[in-house]
Amino acid sequence: MEPSEVKLISDGLLFSRYVTGRETERLISKIEKQSSPFAENRIKGSVNYETIGHTENAQVLYTVELLNQAIEKKKQIEFLYCEYGTDKKLHPKKTDKYIINPYYTVTANGRQQPWL
Repeated sequence: MEPSEVKLISDGLLFSRYVTGRETERLISKIEKQSSPFAENRIKGSVNYETIGHTENAQVLYTVELLNQAIEKKKQIEFLYCEYGTDKKLHPKKTDKYIINPYYTVTANGRQQPWL
């Protein structure tokens, strides 16, 4: 893998807010192992994974995988929109569930989102 390719993929992970800092670090480490020693040295120690605004929700990748499976199988999904309260816990915005037909996912503003 060329250094520019490693940098491009690493930057994508670093600025994806839907990936945890720990998961970002793990994935970049895997990429580094597939690259040349020169590329590996360019990335190491250049970023603090926890300060870029990553999610703390480790289940996000699992949720994205489920969403991609639903798209592949042309299935509807249902979910609740949640938001963080002053107690720093997730609370549903509404009691009604949303039911959607996802077609594909896009990354917008650093977040993975279904396209309906």
